[in-house]
Formats: sequence, structure tokens, C-alpha cells
Amino acid sequence: MVFVKLVILISCIVPGILQQFNKTPYFNSYLTSGCKTTYVTSLLHCGSLCNEENKVSFFYNPSKKLCRWDCLVLYLGNSSLEQSEWIRYERSSKGNSALGRTASSSSTFDSIDPPSLAVDGILSSSVTEGHRCFVSQLEPSPFWQVDLGTVHSISFVRIYNRMDNTGERFRDASVLISVNGATFWNCGSFKGPGVTRQIIDIACAKDTNGRFVKVQILNSYLQLCEVQVYTL
Repeated sequence: MVFVKLVILISCIVPGILQQFNKTPYFNSYLTSGCKTTYVTSLLHCGSLCNEENKVSFFYNPSKKLCRWDCLVLYLGNSSLEQSEWIRYERSSKGNSALGRTASSSSTFDSIDPPSLAVDGILSSSVTEGHRCFVSQLEPSPFWQVDLGTVHSISFVRIYNRMDNTGERFRDASVLISVNGATFWNCGSFKGPGVTRQIIDIACAKDTNGRFVKVQILNSYLQLCEVQVYTL
């Protein structure tokens, strides 16, 4: 009887955990380092560890039964890496709902650095090469905000840091969510300091609904090359 109950329990848990993640292509344009790595008994075990820590993505090596997560991820643009035996899994979503949407900010460093640049879909942008990143003035608690148009169920927010230099300016960051644009609550935070070319993923709690997504830091220039809001 105990064995039967265990089988039933596993048959319910396994689909539930694995359905929360999608298998994604190994990104040749991304470089990972500093990951937490541990031996696991299965893909389910790996997914469970990352689900418990509310992580957006993880890597699983089926031949060596290894799991890694909580990595420092850098965007390499069009650079190419060798094929990896690691398989990447990411939180399930319908895609990025912020692309091309209306964005605003507390300030703008220059007219050529508007908030719209953070939702233009250009990932390999930099300030020194074409001015394709949003940059705020130096001020207390600068923020950037996007209007998704309608209320969505938000899975996670992905932030592409500045690509050329001074990535350490992105620190003490909060990602805030609002239904009406007036009252915001916290989705997640990033202590930092960030690294140039870093990609920062912030996972929202289950059943987080919102129309407005705000990124805010403390007492520095806010620099965002791209912000993606993945919704369910």
C-alpha cells in the first residue's frame, strides 16, 4: 500500500514540476560561470532543487547526472561556443510581452538614450557604440517602467545589463509590479553589483499579475540595454 501511494504521489509531482520548465536550446551566445553544481539522481531532482529556490533556469547533464543553477550569465552577442552536453531548462512562458511596448522613466541622460531602447529587441547594444541602451540621470532611486498594455500573469523578468563597460552600476535593484500603475509590489531584487554584459533573471512568485513592470535602483545611473517580461 505504501509503495502504491508513493507511485501515485510521484506520478502527480513529476508532471507538475517538469511542466513548470521548458527545454530550451543551448545558447551559443551565452557564457556561464560560478554556477552551483551538484550530483542529482534525475532531471526531476534537478528541477526540484531549482523550483525550491525559485530559479528561472537550470542546466542538466544527463550523462553525468549533474545539475547546475544560479550562474553568472554573460551575453556574448554573435560569438560562438562549442556544443555543450548540458541541456538548459527555463521557466515556462508564452514569451516576452514587453517587446515594443510603451516605456517611461524617472529621467533620461540624453535624448538619444530614451526608455524605449530597453524594449527595442536589440540585445547586443551598448552606450559607446550607437547609444542603443537606456540611461537615466544620476539621481536618487532612478527607475524605468514598461506598460504591457493589459494585465498579464508574470513568470519572470530578464534584464540585459550594459554591454560595453560600467556594468557594476547596476546594483541594489528592485523589480516592481503594478496592475494600475499607482500601487506597486515587489517581484524580486538583485543585490549586485552587476557585471558588464550580465543577464539578470528575476523570478516572480506564482500568480503574480500585473500590467506595469518597473526596474529601480539606488543612487546611480540606471542603465538598461534590454528588459524582457516573460508572461504566462
